[in-house]
Amino acid sequence: MISSLSIFKIFINDKNKAFTLKDTLFAIDDYYPSQTLQEGKKMDAVAESLFGLYGDRQARSRMKQDGQTVKMGFSARGMCIVTGESFPNMAESRTARALIIEIARGDIDLNLLSKIQNNKEQLSFCMKEYIQYVIDNYKNIKKNCKSKFIEFRNKANQDFAHGKIPEIIASEYMGIELFLEFANNKQAITYEKMQQLKIESWNNLIKAAQKQSMKTEENRTDNMFFRAVQELLESSKIYLKSYQNYKTEPDRSFATFVGYYDEEKQRCYLLPNVIFNEVIKFYGVQGIKFPGNELSTWKYLKEEGRLFSGEKDRNKTRKSICGKLVTFIEVMECDVFGAEERVYGDYLNKFPVNPENHSKIYQ
Repeated sequence: MISSLSIFKIFINDKNKAFTLKDTLFAIDDYYPSQTLQEGKKMDAVAESLFGLYGDRQARSRMKQDGQTVKMGFSARGMCIVTGESFPNMAESRTARALIIEIARGDIDLNLLSKIQNNKEQLSFCMKEYIQYVIDNYKNIKKNCKSKFIEFRNKANQDFAHGKIPEIIASEYMGIELFLEFANNKQAITYEKMQQLKIESWNNLIKAAQKQSMKTEENRTDNMFFRAVQELLESSKIYLKSYQNYKTEPDRSFATFVGYYDEEKQRCYLLPNVIFNEVIKFYGVQGIKFPGNELSTWKYLKEEGRLFSGEKDRNKTRKSICGKLVTFIEVMECDVFGAEERVYGDYLNKFPVNPENHSKIYQ
């Protein structure tokens, strides 16, 4: 049963509804592709707030003016469903807090939908009976709830991109399983049909989770960072010089110098401020907010094993350039240039090796 309907753009003013609508469904319509960059930022900000509110189930408490009394916030206490024509650009941790269901043309049986709509009063009766079933069996449901959640979460743990995804699958399946058992108890479906629907439901949830995991993987900070670096190289917006032969290489007029590549160690030394600013600009012109600031990005890369530690386990390292120590972040060459086979001095293998020109930039 849908208790309330809100428009996505004005959800920011409906936060108290998330607290009021306890143990029911809050429908929000609809997230659509924005026409302007400013509108897109506002829509994504609403999405961040929405996903955090329902994903974390925590509200921000505030101190009153007397400095002694804490005013408690209102956390979400129900479930939320959002319709949309596209998906907002959000960080990995936010994306993983929702179950994304993509619906394509032909996925909905329109004849069956029309039949249900013509008999919608039966839906209310069904919900009434289902709620009564939950009330009558509340003690057993509560008793087995935690163990079932752990069982289904472990079963759904298939190396997804984020630990939240198996939890979402477990929670959703528990609801589906309970409703199917109710339907079987009321003899609306046979035991065999119930078992069949349980298997189909589980498989469909896993398929949805796999798609979501791919989306979450794309939104990881490290993947977004290196994807931007590779595209900037590909479009000749940035370039690097050879660490061994940089003195003989000319500067580029229409590209930003961001560091050096080390042929011997197969690593790259990137100027932290310069490369981070280029990545921010790359996503900024697309209306996409890059997750995190410079310091948190280096920390994330290090935690994911894609940044080498410097002295005293620092995130940055220092290298000697023209007799001076310069600060860099040190990363794998394959992360910067991609995984294609490369010949030193020409990582695209388009030109023969030329010891006089080691600059790794598209010609």
